[in-house]
Amino acid sequence: MFTDEELDNGSKKYAALALRYRPRSFADVIGQDIFVRTLRNAFILNKIGNAFILSGIRGVGKTTTARIIALALNCSNIKTDGCNTYEPCGECQNCRMIISGHHQDVIEIDAASHTGVDDIRAVTESARYAPLSAKYKVFIIDEVHMLSNSAFNALLKTLEEPPHHTKFVFATTEMRKIPHTILSRCQKFDLRPVEYNVLLAHYAKIIEKEGYVAEEEAIGLIVQAAAGSVRDGLSILDQALSSVDQGKLLSASNIRDLLGMIDEKYALDIIRFIYEGNVNEALQTISEVQSKGGDPMTFLQDILYSLHVISRVKISGTKAIKNTHLIELIAEMSNNMQITHIIRIWQILLNSAESLKLTTDQYIALEMAIIKACHIISLPSLDDIINGKVNVQKMITEARDARMNKETDGGIKSSETCEIPRTIREIAMLLLQNNEMLMYHIMVNELRLISLNEYEIKCYVPTIYVNDFKQLPTVLSELTKVQWKLILVKESEPEFVYASPSLYEQEKTEKLERENELRNSTLVEEIEQNFTK
Repeated sequence: MFTDEELDNGSKKYAALALRYRPRSFADVIGQDIFVRTLRNAFILNKIGNAFILSGIRGVGKTTTARIIALALNCSNIKTDGCNTYEPCGECQNCRMIISGHHQDVIEIDAASHTGVDDIRAVTESARYAPLSAKYKVFIIDEVHMLSNSAFNALLKTLEEPPHHTKFVFATTEMRKIPHTILSRCQKFDLRPVEYNVLLAHYAKIIEKEGYVAEEEAIGLIVQAAAGSVRDGLSILDQALSSVDQGKLLSASNIRDLLGMIDEKYALDIIRFIYEGNVNEALQTISEVQSKGGDPMTFLQDILYSLHVISRVKISGTKAIKNTHLIELIAEMSNNMQITHIIRIWQILLNSAESLKLTTDQYIALEMAIIKACHIISLPSLDDIINGKVNVQKMITEARDARMNKETDGGIKSSETCEIPRTIREIAMLLLQNNEMLMYHIMVNELRLISLNEYEIKCYVPTIYVNDFKQLPTVLSELTKVQWKLILVKESEPEFVYASPSLYEQEKTEKLERENELRNSTLVEEIEQNFTK
């Protein structure tokens, strides 16, 4: 690992943990065992390629490993047993110059700011000349995928037949953006996100070296936030250690406060309330999270993460649980919940994540997503319906019975308060008052009445509305507690000639007649004559 003196040329200035604990030998690299073993064997057997491409997510050690390759190529006192060990000494002049970033034969280029063909032409020109003091001249090009097509083409010849004293090491997060002509001339290595347990042990060791004490759950939260990136986790750890006094305990609550995270139990409570269909308790929990200053998007991610953990426990048992003080609660929830319900809640909330990004008040969007999930989870799944596990007709009947028994001031009226409609206009108003908007639209705009006897409607409606309008007797029966009958007449039938215009057409005709009557009145004539004068 680097020391403060090496990083700051002897000064005592503070350096970030990501710099102080940056690997400088193959042995220091964590979580990349296959890659390290392949490189070490290549050096031991003297089978070193002309160019390497290192890819992976941010913070897994691409640039760091590129520098270690430069160290291994140019170290004057390599530590090796000729079999399993090959490490740069870190103490010779070449190593110290490369570590400090001042070696004239190890050239680092940021391709994000040097994208043009002229920049690469300068590299190829420099590659022709022998190194000044080292054995190899090493070009480390970071974010190589940012180079232009012309720049890549300018590099092809030199990359295929480089001088024997020149090596290239490329680092990228976007391997797919690099031309195949470049990839075919390089040895490709994919640096994987570092595993949970490896990061947990690494951060614990650093915390101990720094003279701090931390709860395992606190370290686990940092690992979870790092998402496989060593540097991301070290940046969070650096900030966390600054928030507590040296020698004091770094607790899980410190990390949650730092990252705007909420206790995992809140996310588990939300999942439980959704599964039970308990909307009121779920909304109260969201209010508690909001009062604690939790970020709604982060909280939604916590809920999704908890769903993932519950599903893993459902499949693999408690051995799938990492870093949680709620093992018993998670195990109990996984036993009580069906995997199909877990997946359905996951899909509803995952689809709602995009809505949170589009709204100005994310808590409102989160609450609506929870309300939606609470209601949908109680519905039968498509598989249950197809396999006949659910009696759909029984559910419809029960829903209708519940609706008929429901009495609210602004909603469906009971037989005591709902008067029996006697005209088409009264029927239309009854439908409007009870939010039967589709029926109301058909009744006003499309229906042509032939006859309306007691509880029997004979009429014509366009074919496109027939299936929907057939529900009218059921709706009216529920509203009035009286059995209604509907007879639909087709245009081809003789009775169609007796069909009256729709209510909309009647109102339009009445309005036109009133206007004509007003125009022909003596009062309007006198007003017009006086106005023209």
